[in-house]
Amino acid sequence: LAEDIGVGVDRYEGVLVKTAECPYDSIRRRQSTLFKGQGDGGTLFVMGGGEAILNQCRLVQIHGDEDVLQARQRGRLLQVYEGMCKEATEVVAVAYRKVDDANDEAKNPRAFEDDLVFLGMISFRDELTDRVREAAEQCSLAGMRLILMSDYEMANVFRLAREAGILEQRGQMLSDDQLRQMEDEDVLPLLDRISVYARLSAEQKARVIRLLQRKGSKVIFVGRQLYDIAALKHADIGIASRRWSVDAAANEACVLVEDVGLGSLYGILKFAKEAGERVRAVTQWALATHIGLATLVLLGLLLGRTDLFLPTSLELNHVLWLELLIF
Repeated sequence: LAEDIGVGVDRYEGVLVKTAECPYDSIRRRQSTLFKGQGDGGTLFVMGGGEAILNQCRLVQIHGDEDVLQARQRGRLLQVYEGMCKEATEVVAVAYRKVDDANDEAKNPRAFEDDLVFLGMISFRDELTDRVREAAEQCSLAGMRLILMSDYEMANVFRLAREAGILEQRGQMLSDDQLRQMEDEDVLPLLDRISVYARLSAEQKARVIRLLQRKGSKVIFVGRQLYDIAALKHADIGIASRRWSVDAAANEACVLVEDVGLGSLYGILKFAKEAGERVRAVTQWALATHIGLATLVLLGLLLGRTDLFLPTSLELNHVLWLELLIF
């Protein structure tokens, strides 16, 4: 992204050295990285959801100058953020803070995630292809129900789910905050109509999967991030990408695939279903024929008249001969 907008990263090599990092999680909804510069304590860069970042900001940078972030400005920025979320796949807010103490003892950037200076917002948009919509429809026709569990904002997830044909109304969505306020017995009746979950934490993803299984559903979960590990572990079948998943998620998955696109997954599930049906049919046929063979052998042994069923006395080679006729 820096290269695309004409800001080469080479100019910062040796100037800013990363000393610590606090990864993103769906509860804080932000991640922070602490850099130590030459001649100063250091700089903390924070990015994440718009609301999560703006709530931690005290100042705003405008044309290179820092000023106090007024409540009215904060409200307008949140409105801008929500508007961007309706059109973009993901919107990231960015802020920073100068840190006086960035030595080796300052290993927890999370301790500095307040009194930030707001810098701006970046939006990313990925268009859904016709293949995704077609695959979603095929999954529905095949009796598979698609459920979207994401850590994106409600507006982002609603747009993606609506374009993919997974839901039509906002009432078919739940957020992490709403789930946390509900007991399991309150969530169970809603599972049949809720198809999309937004801003979902790792804990709540695993909880939704356990509740779906409690209702008798078989759950296939596709994940690739660290906060997908619990869900991959609890799902009946966990699928991860060999190329795009982090190592911990890939190790936890039952199935590794090259492409985790919806169209590819539909093809994999269709093949697995057809293979299972063929195995079931062959097993049923083999059981039926072997029951007949076993009945013939046992009846001959009980009557002591194997010559009625076979030309000569029952020997091993005759059993093998019958097996060859069956297969």
